[in-house]
Amino acid sequence: MCGVAGIWDFSGRSSSDDLRSEAQRMADALVHRGPDGHGIFLDQNTCIALSHRRLSIIDLSDQGHQPMTSSCGRFTITYNGELYNTHELASDLVRRGRRFRGHSDTEVLLEGCAEYGIEKFIKRVNGIFSFALYDSVSRALWLCRDRMGVKPLYYGKFANRLIFGSELKALIRHPAFSKEIDRNAVAAFLRNNYVPGDCSIYEGVDKVPPGTLLRFDANAQQHAIRYWSLTEVVRKGISEPIARPDDAQGELTSLLQDSVKKQMVSDVPLGGLLSGGIDSSLVVAMMQ
Repeated sequence: MCGVAGIWDFSGRSSSDDLRSEAQRMADALVHRGPDGHGIFLDQNTCIALSHRRLSIIDLSDQGHQPMTSSCGRFTITYNGELYNTHELASDLVRRGRRFRGHSDTEVLLEGCAEYGIEKFIKRVNGIFSFALYDSVSRALWLCRDRMGVKPLYYGKFANRLIFGSELKALIRHPAFSKEIDRNAVAAFLRNNYVPGDCSIYEGVDKVPPGTLLRFDANAQQHAIRYWSLTEVVRKGISEPIARPDDAQGELTSLLQDSVKKQMVSDVPLGGLLSGGIDSSLVVAMMQ
């Protein structure tokens, strides 16, 4: 679990000192998510700043430091999450001529987006993540969230600025942020015991939807691209049902084993938290 945050001043009036200070304050609010390191990327020409708090899991060296810039110098990423098919993706990129400084999944994601383009490459990624990717050539910023929305990412526009972060705590630290409460969100919370959908408890702040890319340009225009849909997966499953229970059981076992194995790739010790239920006991048994 890492922490990401950032600012884009569309007016272009913020000084580099102000941007750096604001990005640092936002990152400091996320220190509990990433105690192992921090960094800030600044592009004064575009008035954009990306910040990161790091929890080191894979590639504990400085080669995994973020924000990270691609080998071609075009893309910079601040990323939270884990990719489960890193090896397969990296092998393909090496065959295509990409060279890696380290072995972090962050670098694989970054170089993959540089090689194929984010819209194409993100469909090949298996993992849980949220990240911001800045394209210095097209002057565009992409915000992305994993298929099921496991990793959070909030964003909002205030005083001609886009601000975003892994938690609301980061957005609150920005001086332009408005703490006006969204009454509809409060009503939804009282009905459901949570704030549903893409909204948040604050007016003007949304969550990046699961399975979605949000693209922002220098004119503050926003464009959403849905790269994965749970509804479509369910419809396909209904149209192509598994005929026999034994086949379903075998496929489930295979999928569980594959999933647990891929999630045990780490450069630090792993553990499991047992609740006493069937699901956690099954996962720990497969880990063993």
